[in-house]
Amino acid sequence: MPQAGVLALQGLRDIGQIHKAKNVLINGAGGGVGTFALQIAKLYGAEVTCVDSKKKLDTLKSIGADHVIDYTEEDFAQKGQFYDLILDVVGTRSIFDYKRVLNPKERYVLIGDSTSRILQLLILGPMIYKTESKKMAILIHKPNNFILVKETSRERWSSA
Repeated sequence: MPQAGVLALQGLRDIGQIHKAKNVLINGAGGGVGTFALQIAKLYGAEVTCVDSKKKLDTLKSIGADHVIDYTEEDFAQKGQFYDLILDVVGTRSIFDYKRVLNPKERYVLIGDSTSRILQLLILGPMIYKTESKKMAILIHKPNNFILVKETSRERWSSA
């Protein structure tokens, strides 16, 4: 539980810079990191859209979600809504889906994921930043408390 809370906080506050975000999307909001992220985003005054399975939507509404999307019924990338910050806990979508719904000069943060998804973000993220000023970042928490942060506009390494 402490790790989930720390990842949510770092993803939103430190990398995502939530203080300037008005509309936040959390993909995979029904898990540990996602539920912490929802509550943290609400503390910052953000309007939060949560994406998860139907069975978790009532719980997400009860802890503060403004909008919920059942990923089996709706596609958030096709709804025409744009976000200032996207926190991706599950990494199930293409980076281009996220790019399409991210406002210019705003941030997408991937928390961990498969090696192939991380490589996709590392390779394509800088191109997206250069052409559209959309920042794509990865937050990976290792068991020994060393945190690697890769952001497309610059690199930053930090130790927790």
